Amino acid sequence: MIRPFVAAGWTVADLQEAIDQRPDGRSWTYDLREVRRAEYWLKYRLDAWIDHGTVLPSARQKRAAEHKRVMLRRERAIAQAEAERRRIDSIPRSRLLAGRLKARRALLDVADSRRRPAAQKAVDELTAELEATLAAESAAREFLTESLHDIRTAPSHETSTP
Repeated sequence: MIRPFVAAGWTVADLQEAIDQRPDGRSWTYDLREVRRAEYWLKYRLDAWIDHGTVLPSARQKRAAEHKRVMLRRERAIAQAEAERRRIDSIPRSRLLAGRLKARRALLDVADSRRRPAAQKAVDELTAELEATLAAESAAREFLTESLHDIRTAPSHETSTP
């Protein structure tokens, strides 16, 4: 009677759980004390775990599969966050702005007195833009680092071992 279950990888604990619970997780409404023929009672309860001749996954196997899915989703989220962090790290915007600022400062040094206020204004604006860009890049890196940490350290909703 239990041979197909053992062949499907069920353990004794899985069989005990199947006797107490239906495949949908609901408990059976009566117990063995109310039964006249235990072998039929046991067969009836275990048959609930067979669908068209195929043994369904045990509750433990379902939990293990869900745990595996959660861990795979977590790994994908970590990989995506790391890829995004690498992408942000590679953005040359701040380097481009720094180069433009250096060029503007050089122009400021050689600008004649009539162009000096406009050149100074351009340098000041570029400096502010560079500082804002650097701050935004730093904040993005920090956010991604914290997100990766949160993803790695957050407990999965399925904490029991499969």
